[in-house]
Amino acid sequence: MAGGGLMRARRITSLSVFDVSSVTPAFDLGVGAVAFVTTRTGVSWDVRRFQSFSDSSERSTGFDGEHLSFWRATMAVVFRY
Repeated sequence: MAGGGLMRARRITSLSVFDVSSVTPAFDLGVGAVAFVTTRTGVSWDVRRFQSFSDSSERSTGFDGEHLSFWRATMAVVFRY
């Protein structure tokens, strides 16, 4: 599985003085599996990596030009009807 879109990153400080928000192009790659325990009930697993296209060696106070990435893993119960 793969996809692309926009990633919104936001940093909120305790006094809301230095809040920063940015939207950057991003993509994700993932794999998943479904296993049925009975004919109607099963379990689903999914692991994805989200990553922005931006990568800059310059340090900034915001997110502009920063490289953003994270992993997400999910597990769910599946019902077939």
